[in-house]
Amino acid sequence: MNEFQGYNYVQNWHYNQLPEAFGAEKGSYDTYTVKTRKELEDLFKNEKFCSAPHLQVDSRHLSRITTADHIAQFVELYMPEGDAPLALQSTARASAENNAKES
Repeated sequence: MNEFQGYNYVQNWHYNQLPEAFGAEKGSYDTYTVKTRKELEDLFKNEKFCSAPHLQVDSRHLSRITTADHIAQFVELYMPEGDAPLALQSTARASAENNAKES
């Protein structure tokens, strides 16, 4: 199995700009970028992030979020290359071995 196949790479975008691209008004959402475990732990300790006025919504409803009373939150989470649960890695490896036998 080659974990470095092209389909494992995701295009770099300005993910923190997606809410506005989908029509959300500035001030109606907060964005966070998390690159380390410490940053993730700090985010979970962040009172504003954990407070009740914040909503979790899908992109189909972004245009309806217009007041500071209801703030959508978006977290851009960076993960190490090749990071996957052990069960998924095992399944992928078994599948790759099975596919190699068929060729």
